[in-house]
Amino acid sequence: MIDPVAFNKEIDMLRSNGISLENRLFVSDNAHLILPYHSAIDLASENALTPDKSIGTTGRGIGPAYTDKARRTGIRVNDIKHESTFREKLKTNILYANKILKLIYNAPELDIDLTIEQAVNSSKNLLPFIADTTNIIHKAIKSNQNILLEGAQGTMLDVDYGTYPFVTSSNSSSGGACTGASIPPNKINNIIGLTKAYCTRVGNGPFPTEQSNDIGKLLAERGFEYGSTTGRLRRCG
Repeated sequence: MIDPVAFNKEIDMLRSNGISLENRLFVSDNAHLILPYHSAIDLASENALTPDKSIGTTGRGIGPAYTDKARRTGIRVNDIKHESTFREKLKTNILYANKILKLIYNAPELDIDLTIEQAVNSSKNLLPFIADTTNIIHKAIKSNQNILLEGAQGTMLDVDYGTYPFVTSSNSSSGGACTGASIPPNKINNIIGLTKAYCTRVGNGPFPTEQSNDIGKLLAERGFEYGSTTGRLRRCG
């Protein structure tokens, strides 16, 4: 999953610090796009729930984007290269999203033309970086290069093995390395487990060891425990 708006902010930040991205940064042509209507549905869905039932999502549209992927209506990075098709798919999905917003959540509908233009314009910066990353990874494996994968969130937020339904929308445990990066399991020859001395989480859900006291505040302050996406204070335990 990739959010073009967030992507643009990050590449602008890197370039402003004098970091060259050419021939160093590649975006998978198979990656699914997180688009404005995903965020709208995400926020409407959370707002419709009572506080004790809400997931505590970031509101960035990740869950609805995975919904589109699963129902086979997702828009992928490769679609950006074919603007007319891209626009057609956007219109179809926005019309569907507006029905959900209006009929299910009684939320404001999106302006179709404006949303299409926003999505098309924000996605154009991805064009120079689109690549067949599976091929890149497999060439690296064949030439015995080291491949470093960055994960996030951990087992308790894994959609299959975490504290469901208070989880993320993907497999954030170790198995995700294979499906997410197209690495065959028999090519993984070293596994290093990392943990910190205490637990944290952003969002709602069970947390038996949570320290809702001065200890928890100290952990948060010393560890600078703020959500990397939302800036929300993490729960510590």
